[in-house]
Amino acid sequence: MLSSAEETGDSDEQQETVDDVPADSEKTTIAPKEQAAPPPSAGPEDIQKQVRSPTGQLAELGVMLQRLDSRMNSLCEILKLAHQKSMLMNKRIDSIAEVVNGGKHP
Repeated sequence: MLSSAEETGDSDEQQETVDDVPADSEKTTIAPKEQAAPPPSAGPEDIQKQVRSPTGQLAELGVMLQRLDSRMNSLCEILKLAHQKSMLMNKRIDSIAEVVNGGKHP
């Protein structure tokens, strides 16, 4: 009678790697994640703690958003000034080109 490795055509090396897997791993199950809902017997203090935690995090995110907004306003102002400067420089360059070309447009 043939062994299971010979029946399936597996080599000895392949059979050894299968044998190295512990038998417990086949029986291992993944437990479902616990839900964040409060237990049915939760008192008002527990519920207040759960409400305060997100409120604090929300306040921190609000502060971060305000800082980001002020930085974005500064960036927008810089970009606006850079654009105005480039428009002014383009007008000056056009004026110089017009003088050099004797009033002729290219």
